[in-house]
Amino acid sequence: MSKPLTYENVKKSVEEIITLLDTNFTSENTKRQYNSSELFELFVYLHQLIAFMSNENIVETADICLKKAIPLANLLLRYENDNTRLATYAEFLKEFYLYSARHDFESFVIYYEWEKQDKFYLPRIKILKGLVYYLNKMVFDENFEGIIANLPSGWGKTYIVDLANAFSFGVDDSGTILALCSNEDVVNGGSRTVKEIMQSEAYGEVFPHLKFDKEDKEYYKKDTESEWKLRNCKLLASYYAKTTKSNVVGCRASKWVWIDDLYADYKEALNESDNKFYYNKFLTVWRKRFVQEAPIWKFIITGTMWSPTDFTVKIIEWLESRYTFVQHTKLPYVKVSDNNKFAIVQVPALDMETGQSTCPDLASTQTLLNEKASLDPYIFECNFQQNPVSPEAMAFDWKNLKTYNEQLTNEYGSTYAVIDGTRKSGKDFFSMPIFQPYMEDYALIDCIYTQQATSKLIPDIIEKIIKNNVKMLVIETNVDGGLKTVLEEKLQAIGFNNGIQIIEKYSTMVKQTRIELERGNIIDRIFYPYFNLFPITSDMGKFMASHTMYNIEGTNKHDDATDSLAMFTAEIVAGKAKPIKPIILARPF
Repeated sequence: MSKPLTYENVKKSVEEIITLLDTNFTSENTKRQYNSSELFELFVYLHQLIAFMSNENIVETADICLKKAIPLANLLLRYENDNTRLATYAEFLKEFYLYSARHDFESFVIYYEWEKQDKFYLPRIKILKGLVYYLNKMVFDENFEGIIANLPSGWGKTYIVDLANAFSFGVDDSGTILALCSNEDVVNGGSRTVKEIMQSEAYGEVFPHLKFDKEDKEYYKKDTESEWKLRNCKLLASYYAKTTKSNVVGCRASKWVWIDDLYADYKEALNESDNKFYYNKFLTVWRKRFVQEAPIWKFIITGTMWSPTDFTVKIIEWLESRYTFVQHTKLPYVKVSDNNKFAIVQVPALDMETGQSTCPDLASTQTLLNEKASLDPYIFECNFQQNPVSPEAMAFDWKNLKTYNEQLTNEYGSTYAVIDGTRKSGKDFFSMPIFQPYMEDYALIDCIYTQQATSKLIPDIIEKIIKNNVKMLVIETNVDGGLKTVLEEKLQAIGFNNGIQIIEKYSTMVKQTRIELERGNIIDRIFYPYFNLFPITSDMGKFMASHTMYNIEGTNKHDDATDSLAMFTAEIVAGKAKPIKPIILARPF
C-alpha cells in the first residue's frame, strides 16, 4: 500500500533517494550499485518529488536543492554519456536552481543569467562570492546589520547590489530601500536597473507573485525614475533614489540604506570637509532614516577607495573602534566582526600574496601592472588595491627605483646574497635575493621567493649559490639556526670551493624599523630588474611585486622581500656583517 501524498512523506522520500544517490558513489570517479538507466530513473523520481515540495515549502525546497540536488545533478552530468539523459539532467539542474533561487541570493543570480551569453557573475565569482554571501545575510538574517564593500572601479560592486535589491523584493515586497549616491544619473540608473531586473522573464519565474505584466496598473502604486512603490509596500515608497546632498527627511527605509560611490575621483575624496560632512551625515541623518520600530538598522556601503581619509575609511574606523574584525576562514578578502553582525569586503586588483590579478577575466596581471606603472603609486594602491595610503607611503614604487632593462651577465665573477628564512610553509615568504656589483652599486639579479619552509629549499639554495657564484651569504639566524652548517656541509660534499663566506647574524630589530632605517640605501644603492624583464609568475616577479607594494605606514600582509633588501644593505652594503675568515672547502676527491 503506497504512502499518502503528504508533504512530510514526500520530504522523507526525497531524503531516502538522495541517500541512495549519495552512497552510489564511492569516490568522484567510481560508480557502484546502480547503472546509468537506474540512476536516471531515480533522479527523475527525485525531480518529481522536489517539484511537489516546491509548491508547499519554499525554504526547505531551496535548502535541499542547494545542498543536495544541484551537486548531484552536476555529478551525474559529468558521468553521463547518453545525450538524451544529459539533456534531461541539464533541464533538472536549471529547475533546481529555480527552486533554490527563491531563498538563496547566489542561486538567484546564477538563474537570472542562465540564458545570457555574456555572464556577469560567473567570471567574477571569486571576487564577488564574499559580498554575495553577506548580501544574502542582509536579506534573511535579521541580526546582521551591515556590509562595507570596496572593489576597483567597474568590477561589479554596484550591479551585484542592484540584483540583491531586486531579490530582496521577491522575498518580501512590503519593505523599502533608500539608495544614495553622489551622482543623480547613477542613482537613478540604479533605480531603473532594479526595475528592469524585476520585469524580466527569469525574475517572474523565480517570484511568480511579482511577475510583471505591463497591463497590470496596480503593479506599481507609484512609478517615477527616482521613487516607486510596489502594491504591497507598507511605507510611502519601495525604492528611493537620492543624491547624498539631497534632503532625505521624510524618507524611511525598512530593508536597508545603501550608500554607493560617494566620489567621482580622488580629488573629491581628498576634500576633508566633504569627508567630514558625509561621515556626520551618516551618523546623524542616514542612520535615522530607518524605521523607528526596527530593532537594528541595516546599511550597505559600496565604493572604491580613494584616499586614507575618505568616507569609507572613516566608517571602517568607526566600526573597528567598536568591534574586533577577523579574516573569514573560507571567504578571501572578507573580514567579519566578532559579533558576526558586520562584514568588510575589500578586493584588491592584484592579490596581496601572489601578485596576480584577482579577476583575470576583467583585467590580466600584465594589464594591471601596466596600470600600476602609469599611475601615481598611492592612487593605484587606493583605487586598485583598496589599501588607502598617503602619497608618501609607497616609497618603493617603480617610479622611485633605479632599474636595468636587460638580462645582466655576471662580469664580476661573484655575487652576494642574504636569506630571510621561514620555519614552516604557507605563512611568510622565504626570501633569498642575490646581487652583483653594478655601476658602483649593486643589481638584484636573481632570487628565491616562495612560501615554502627553509628546510625544503636546501637543494634550491645550493643551486642558486653555485649558479651565481655567491661569495658572501648572510643568514638571519633567529629564524633558522644551523642553516649555515647544513649549507657548508652540502657545498663541501659536492666540491664547491670558491671561498664562500657564510655568516649567521642574530637580529632583534623589528622589521619595519630596519626597513625605515635602510630606506635610502634600498632606493639609492640597488638597481632592480624592470617590471617586465622577468615573468610575473616567477620568483623575481613575485619578489618585485611584493617590494613595490610595500607600505611604509605599516599595513603590509607580507614584508619579507623588502626586509631582505634592508638586510642586504645593512649587512653587506654598509658592511655590518663581520665575515669569518674564508674557508676553502676541500674537494672530497
